[in-house]
Order: sequence, then structure tokens, then C-alpha cells
Amino acid sequence: MSTATVIIGEDYMEKLHEVAEKEITRRVDLSKDIFRETVCSIYGVQSEKKNTHLGSGTLVSWNSNIWLLTARHLLESGRNATEFFAVSERCERPITLSRRFVKSDEETDLAICALNVSESPALVAKPIDARKFFTYPKPCNGRGIATIGWPNTKNKIDQYAVIMTPMIVSGPQKTAESLGDDINDDERYVFQKFYEKDALDQKGKQINPPKLTGLSGGLTFDLGNPIDPKIISEEAEFSVHPVGICTKYDPHRRVIRSTRPATFILDVIESGIPLEV
Repeated sequence: MSTATVIIGEDYMEKLHEVAEKEITRRVDLSKDIFRETVCSIYGVQSEKKNTHLGSGTLVSWNSNIWLLTARHLLESGRNATEFFAVSERCERPITLSRRFVKSDEETDLAICALNVSESPALVAKPIDARKFFTYPKPCNGRGIATIGWPNTKNKIDQYAVIMTPMIVSGPQKTAESLGDDINDDERYVFQKFYEKDALDQKGKQINPPKLTGLSGGLTFDLGNPIDPKIISEEAEFSVHPVGICTKYDPHRRVIRSTRPATFILDVIESGIPLEV
């Protein structure tokens, strides 16, 4: 009796996993266009003829202000750069980021700067309201999570012609406790399991995943419970919710870690540090 029960249980779990994978893939495909104009690519100018792709940036709005959120270590990696600039998939021109970034501590690993009123339209960008980060679904193993950015270091800028390889990486959420980390880390970070076979470009096509270093600064969003019977059976609409800014990839555990930026954003606002161009 007990052996039969175990076999039935294993079959059930395997089927459940297949359903969850299929549903997450469907949701990624449906949501790939939602944030394609929210995330941009950041480069450092090392010399007159050399531009180095550093990673991604996420555009957010606060009242009438437009800010660019990214990872602090991304800027530190380009400390020899004489200039930084951002481009998007359909930008009219690169946007210079010569102004001073406000940076968090190393553990939070975030940085932010302001864009002026002409720069956001030039990026053909659609910022998300920063307040959306202030609430988030309860962390739970198995929830659908995805991160969007431009991690391909072969990205190039050639006479202002943009050649980019954007991608979305999806995978199940992991709680801090399940990873053996401090349980309080769920309040600061979002953890996403990474599976290479789930690498998609923004047309929903599967691609061979490049190194994920440049994914830092990209946007992580929640796709909901992938085994919700009502949504699966009716293929109903589901909501996507921004939850973090990608700040780290652990290749040993194959886990993408994203920082929840709400506390950092509020600290910057309350400190009175000007975020104006």
C-alpha cells in the first residue's frame, strides 16, 4: 500500500511540474511585451572607439519624475569609463548618464539617477510607477518569476545603430529559508531559480542563454501561481507585478537574486538628496 501511494505521488508531482512549466511559459509569452520598453541597456565608454556593455537599467516614475534604477556593482564594474549611456530597443538616440548616481550600500546593491523631460521620450520608454514595488505577493516556493534585461555582452553600438539581444529568464521562486538563507532575506530580496532551457528572447523564442552578468539592473516580476486551476482551465488574464531589480546571479545554486527597491527609493526621497537633472 505504501509503495503504491509513493508511486502515485511521484506521478502526480511530475504531472504537476509539467503543468506548472507549461503555464509559466504561456505567461512569459503573454507578458513579454509589457516591460520591453521599461528596461534599457547600459554601456560604459572606455575610449573614443570602445563601448562596453555593462548591463541593464529599469525606468521608474515618481509623480512627474523619471528615474533609472540599476545595480550599483554594474557602475563599479565600469569605473574606468569616461561616460555612461543608455539605449533601448527602439530609442531615437543614446541617453548620456553623466550625472551623479545615488548609490545604496553594497549589500542592497542599487543605484538611481534622474532623466530629464526630453530623455525618456527619446528612449521610447514606458516607466513603471515606483510605488508598485511597495507591495508584493507573499514569497512562496514555486510561484512564477521572470527577469527581463539585456545580458548578452555581444551587444554593440555602431554609429548609433542599436543591435541588442533582449531576453527574459523565467523560473520558480525560491524562499530564503528553502535556500538555507536568513528567512528575513525574503523582505529584502526575491530569489528565482534559473534553468537554462527557459531562456527566451523578447519574441518568445527559446535561445541559448548567454552569461547572465549583464542581466544586473533588469526588472524582476511576479507571474503568479502557475498551477491556479481557474486561470489554466480558462486561460484567463493574469496580473504581472514588479518585485525587484536584478543584482546577483549565483552560478553554483543557479539562483538569480533581485533586490526589492522600495526601502532604497524611500530612503533617497526622505534624505532630500536631489534626483533632478
